[in-house]
Amino acid sequence: MFLKKFIHAIIFIHVGLLGQSQSQPSILFDTDLVDAENHWVVLPLKENNDSYLFGYLHLDAYMGFVFTLEGFVTLEPNKMWKQIGDKTIPIVRKKATGSCAKVCLLSLQNRETLNLPVKPNWLLVYDEEPTLEILILKGKRYNKMKRSHLAIPYLEKAYHQDSSFKNLNFELSFAYNATRQFEKAIAILREAIPLDAANVLLYSELGYSFLKTGQFDAAEEVYYGGIKACSDPYQIRDMLIDITRNFYNLKDASRFEKWAALLKNY
Repeated sequence: MFLKKFIHAIIFIHVGLLGQSQSQPSILFDTDLVDAENHWVVLPLKENNDSYLFGYLHLDAYMGFVFTLEGFVTLEPNKMWKQIGDKTIPIVRKKATGSCAKVCLLSLQNRETLNLPVKPNWLLVYDEEPTLEILILKGKRYNKMKRSHLAIPYLEKAYHQDSSFKNLNFELSFAYNATRQFEKAIAILREAIPLDAANVLLYSELGYSFLKTGQFDAAEEVYYGGIKACSDPYQIRDMLIDITRNFYNLKDASRFEKWAALLKNY
């Protein structure tokens, strides 16, 4: 029986790790995947009529979110999870996908009932001081997932170690802009652009920061600089679209018409 359940678990993990089950008690699955880092979780996957997969979710810098299967649980009438089946199963890890998927976080009380540590013993190796590259990779992943507030601690730590690391200035300024910390982004980008004058991404972020703080003359100067530094017509077009759209939204007719005229050339 256990072998059958274990095989079914592997099939579920490979076919669709975080697919939704129509009959799941949806009220329990209320945490986004990207907000469940370093937690014991139950997946919204029924292994059969009454059991679910549970395990540990962590962010791997290279693979992204990884779910490690611990076993199977059923939901008791008191809304507590109870483990069933063999407590010693082979370690099965799989990349977790689906940024909008919901999981159920196991409460402290439930973790104690299931006799789970704060984190698995096998994860201790991940507790070693992360390298600069690992910090940046994790920050970049959170930026892509639109969770820049979670990216900032990783990127700030990396920035304090080596502010000149490739693309670190962009990732951190992007995170600051995404969390409306525009002055912090401006400070970083003003230092970064003279040292990496061909990096068009830096101009775009600085121009965005200036636009959001109402510094329109400074924004235009930055965009002009970015266009001059750029040799890729597609990137130039993207920058022109960006600033033209912003002045349109701001209802600044004269600036909009000026940039729209430039955009017509691309």
